[in-house]
Amino acid sequence: MESFNWHSYYRLDDIYDWLKDVSAQYPQEVQLRRVGKTHENRTIISARLSLKGSINRSKVIVEGGCHAREWLSPAVVTYMLYTLLNANKYKDQELERIAYTYTWVFIPVMNPDGYEYSHTTDRLWRKNRRPGGGVDLNRNYGIAFGSHGASTYPTSIQYCGDSAFSEPETYSMATMAREHRHKLEYYISFHSYGQFLIIPYAHLIEHEDNYDKVKKMADKAAERMKVNHGITYKSGTAYETVGYLASGTSSDWVKRALNVSYVFTIELPDTGAHGYALPPGRILPSCQAIMDGLLDIFTPQSKRFLRLHDSAAGKNRLCVKVIFFCNMFLYVMIYAINYLC
Repeated sequence: MESFNWHSYYRLDDIYDWLKDVSAQYPQEVQLRRVGKTHENRTIISARLSLKGSINRSKVIVEGGCHAREWLSPAVVTYMLYTLLNANKYKDQELERIAYTYTWVFIPVMNPDGYEYSHTTDRLWRKNRRPGGGVDLNRNYGIAFGSHGASTYPTSIQYCGDSAFSEPETYSMATMAREHRHKLEYYISFHSYGQFLIIPYAHLIEHEDNYDKVKKMADKAAERMKVNHGITYKSGTAYETVGYLASGTSSDWVKRALNVSYVFTIELPDTGAHGYALPPGRILPSCQAIMDGLLDIFTPQSKRFLRLHDSAAGKNRLCVKVIFFCNMFLYVMIYAINYLC
């Protein structure tokens, strides 16, 4: 446990060994689960965190390691798990309150084959290790599949695959997300780089669903990180931040298919000076900054857990009731007038 820190990038086995050690030391709070298997028969592991005394308002899924070369992503996910697990040791009431509000599900490396390949063979490898050149997993989800920012050519780094969910990694992740859908309030997908807080939908220019509310949350988090850590994040849709449209992303599919209220794709540091090769000395400050910003995002936005369209549905039901009673009142009045006349 003490040999694992956020001053170095770790290989897959090191990350998995650390997860096992955490689960062994905190068996009541942390449970590991096999999400699925990869083309090269590696296991995708999730870690479920529920602290003793938690109110378990709803669930948060935190996904990392989708693109193999983005090493900072798994580091941030493991840091989040460690920080929330030890929230009562930081003497930070806000952190502690957030930690005890939700049930957390962390997937540090959803593309273990690609992640290992980027360590052993090709530092800039992006896709999974499907025979024939691999698939970009963040173009393989079943929303607007293959329509924007994706390629049908297997040699492309943005090859979306033969069909939606053709890859064992995306199929397994979607299956897991569906299992949590009834209490799933947040979904966070970490990537690098660029320093963006990206709001669905990546395949659209227009703003949809609760975009305005989520944008305010993102802006508040960005301001907090700028003030406290001197780091600047930009928020908006993919079109407004990275400058292009993208289809088949995990965040878009989760929001649309599973009716999840608060979904973000977070592009971590930096803005291009080092790119994917962020120096190890920048890992911990990057983790600390985004964790601080997320405290604003994870502050409950309503008294009780609501799925994306619950509030709108409630308003619609109220309108129907009002119309019904108005019609009944008019009917009674007309009947009374006719009777009296």
